[in-house]
Amino acid sequence: MDNRKVKKHGKRRIHIHNDLSNAAFHFKKSVDHRLSEGNIKGLTFDILAGIIMLAFSFEAKINFLGYKLIDPWNERLELRSKIKKIYKNLGINVDWNKEWNLRPFKTIDEIIKLRDSFAHGKPEERQVEEIIPILEDDINADSNDDLKSDCFQNCTNEFFQIADVDICQIWDFLLKQSGISRFETLTRSETSSTVINDSENSC
Repeated sequence: MDNRKVKKHGKRRIHIHNDLSNAAFHFKKSVDHRLSEGNIKGLTFDILAGIIMLAFSFEAKINFLGYKLIDPWNERLELRSKIKKIYKNLGINVDWNKEWNLRPFKTIDEIIKLRDSFAHGKPEERQVEEIIPILEDDINADSNDDLKSDCFQNCTNEFFQIADVDICQIWDFLLKQSGISRFETLTRSETSSTVINDSENSC
């Protein structure tokens, strides 16, 4: 068997936003498939996972643009600040007081808040004092909705679909304005190999 050494040289460009976008797409297809079959048990958790992946992917895309456009880039800034810096760098004037309350930026705010509420999860206590009609057998029962955290408020397929559309809208717009091609956003290898040593054949 030949035993050879190969020298690789070049560059690998690894852009994590692609992996996160693929994860979000996986959950989106899963949700669509399960809904088409009427299989909704635990569906909220697939939706939650998909929305969180969208949130991660969007921030990773903003960081990608930041590294491309601004030197030095601080990926640890709060997301709103990073978005503002990119828009300013591209010479795009935005009334942020208005835009944060409108789609698509309102959606971005909501998915980031959802992501952070789970990332920094904390216990909730609620005072209960209400009069509701109930069957005698269920007198001591709590509904599942009563026991859900407020974090789940936006865990709906409708919001999942909206978030996916709004992220694509901002991403496409910023790529066009920056002149960055989609090819540049892909994870890829730009390497070549050279054989540097041939050994004698061995048995």
